[in-house]
Amino acid sequence: MVTASYAARQLAVQRHVNRSGLDLRAIRSGEPLELTYAQGSPAVEDDGAARPAIEWIEDPGRIVRAVDRGESIPIRYFLDGAQRTVPRFVSSTFPVVESIFAAAVLEREPRGLGKVCAGTMDFQAIWIVPRDCPDPDVRQFRAMLEAQEIEIRDPLGELGSETLDDYSRMESLIYDVALRARAEHEERVYDRWCARFGGCDDWIVLDGRLRGDNRKAIGLVKSFSRHYLTGPSAAELYRMPEAHRTAAFRMHKRAGGDPITGWYLRLRDASGLDPRHGLVRIEVSGKSSRRLKSMRFPPRCWLNGAHARPATTAGRRCSIRSITSSRRSSAISTPIPAAGMPLVPTDRKRHDHGGSRRTRGTCR
Repeated sequence: MVTASYAARQLAVQRHVNRSGLDLRAIRSGEPLELTYAQGSPAVEDDGAARPAIEWIEDPGRIVRAVDRGESIPIRYFLDGAQRTVPRFVSSTFPVVESIFAAAVLEREPRGLGKVCAGTMDFQAIWIVPRDCPDPDVRQFRAMLEAQEIEIRDPLGELGSETLDDYSRMESLIYDVALRARAEHEERVYDRWCARFGGCDDWIVLDGRLRGDNRKAIGLVKSFSRHYLTGPSAAELYRMPEAHRTAAFRMHKRAGGDPITGWYLRLRDASGLDPRHGLVRIEVSGKSSRRLKSMRFPPRCWLNGAHARPATTAGRRCSIRSITSSRRSSAISTPIPAAGMPLVPTDRKRHDHGGSRRTRGTCR
């Protein structure tokens, strides 16, 4: 069982450090790096130095437009993950860190409940320790991990050993490695889902950038360091009110890569807050535009279950518990949609049917 093997491995690592007399100071109450970098984490989804050019596929003369809330929610699957990147020890000048992550694909059942798709849940734990380090205690610790066949990532890469003396810089490099390792882990879970369920006609929402060329996948990017709109369009984006979106555009993130269709969506009111508050980017395959015309998308309640309307059973949660022995680890928790917002660009006006029996946001 994963929980038992992980706990046993953790105990073996701690015992080795104690018995070997390694000069590594244990950090017993350190906060996960996710808390440190919650607002400024590296943007794994935005690789590449140059901002790709975009091609408007809707009228660029009207960048911002209102969206409707709908009842129909045909999206059935959602790939979700959780991560804890925890400093375990301190060497002479930098932290020795372990990163733990788990991911799975959730399936939404007809009544609004959810379950984990069989065979998709996976757990991984890695250590992030420099390969070329002058500290003999760190080298011995790394050798012990290798002997136990524990995966190790090197945060230095092509950087020189002088970087080891900058604690903050090392912490940032380590967290960047952890994010990329988690992205690779979720990629494997997604590939596994595609192999088992990819032939179905249902759509899947990916937590993060669009992966691969699945024409039934939707990327939901919640954090990013680069926006693809510039000039007056960017100014309108930052002033965009809640429940509004931008016009859709097409782009090639990588030279020779497949086209991606994207747009920005404001999920929550940002008045008096950071202009990026509640802002997400939606990505779909540039080849799947024709399939999107009847879709509805409910990201508001997926991102914040507290704001979801408690209609019927749709407000309940489906949780994938992180499999760790740490009492600080928390559940991978994905609120099942309770309120709808169109995924597909639509120009229909919003109406308030005050006397109607129709209940907005009800999942069927």
